[in-house]
Amino acid sequence: MNAPLKKLSELTGVVFDGRRSGYVPPKTLSISPKLKLHKKAKKGLDPVTFEVVRHALWNVNEEHGATIQRLSGSPVAMYALDLNPSILTEDAEFVYFGPYMQYMSGVTDTQVKWTLENRSDNPGIRDGDMFLANDPWVGAAHQMDVMLLCPVFWKGELFCWVTNCLHQYDIGGITPGSFCPSARDAFDEGILLPPVKIVEGNEIRRDIEEIYLRSSRKPSAVALDFRAQLAGNMTARDRILSLISRYSAETVKGVMRKIIDDGERAFLKKLSRLPDGIWRDRTYVECCRPGDRSVHRVVLSLYKNKTKLVFENEQMLAFWHGLMKQSDASAGLYAILDELDLSLTQIKTLHALSACDCEVSLKELAERAGVVPPVLGDPVSDRAARLGDQAVDQPDVGPERPARVHHLGRRVGRHRDVDGQ
Repeated sequence: MNAPLKKLSELTGVVFDGRRSGYVPPKTLSISPKLKLHKKAKKGLDPVTFEVVRHALWNVNEEHGATIQRLSGSPVAMYALDLNPSILTEDAEFVYFGPYMQYMSGVTDTQVKWTLENRSDNPGIRDGDMFLANDPWVGAAHQMDVMLLCPVFWKGELFCWVTNCLHQYDIGGITPGSFCPSARDAFDEGILLPPVKIVEGNEIRRDIEEIYLRSSRKPSAVALDFRAQLAGNMTARDRILSLISRYSAETVKGVMRKIIDDGERAFLKKLSRLPDGIWRDRTYVECCRPGDRSVHRVVLSLYKNKTKLVFENEQMLAFWHGLMKQSDASAGLYAILDELDLSLTQIKTLHALSACDCEVSLKELAERAGVVPPVLGDPVSDRAARLGDQAVDQPDVGPERPARVHHLGRRVGRHRDVDGQ
């Protein structure tokens, strides 16, 4: 418990490859030499050309989203606006993303970077290809947010990417609509697709599309949404190629680079106006799964030092550690547990942490706490509250109050005299 939390870069023995663990892009992408990247960018752009091309690229994104809305026919796209288009450089750095559901673009770059690393050699990334993806281990909020990634080529070189993400009616799982809060694991939630080539040489691969549609209770609606996403990418790709034809590839790439640089400078300028310090925010989430009527606290801390921002959520662990150090901690334990509303597994995990005088691995911690650590296949629908809860009854390791856990939720005895039931 006294050991500091480690950053991703400090962890050893864990491969964040999007397969067994979530994907974390390396500083330098491993891209097959078969794929040629366009990197030449013009410097010293005149202000008029820069503004014209910059606004043209922004309008490409606007038209991209509008195309999806018009062709989809889905109220999810037309009224909820649960979609978002993006433009990225050849190595998956954001240029623009659309004004719709913007959080969807937060993991678009990880999807594209994973595709560059894992698809550039086999099956290859070529002109006229597109990749379908919804795997949360690679980059997705949940499986219903399906992305379509489209490389844009100019004279045999990968110039940039246009992508979109659209929430689907249903992609399988134990609950219609595919939002499955009672899922036992990710395989209860619907099909998982790491980036797969669904369009090759500007033609839809029927075998891949049928696998995708077969998982849905609404295949016709999902097929129409897919074609809307396809049309959106094709529209954006054609508009960018028209800009290249008119202004040259080096000029358009120079504008993209300047947009990124200007955005970074503007952010750092605003950041410099904030004083160094610590900010904390607390919010509450209601009902983590069917049958749960509790309110769950979520705490986030932000540390700002010059141009560095660090976000942490370790405050609850620190609070628990301080509580365990108090001699009269157990006296108010039940009231505090009711306030924090921790699951039995979380209680056991924190109890084991408080007894650790040195660093322990996740496996060692799980053995001490008697719980099963999260592995590939854990569900994401209720990930905010689930911490590897076991689907069997467990004896309480707390002072006196018994508790039980089952796969549909948590049942905790509210009194000490529950006769051991």
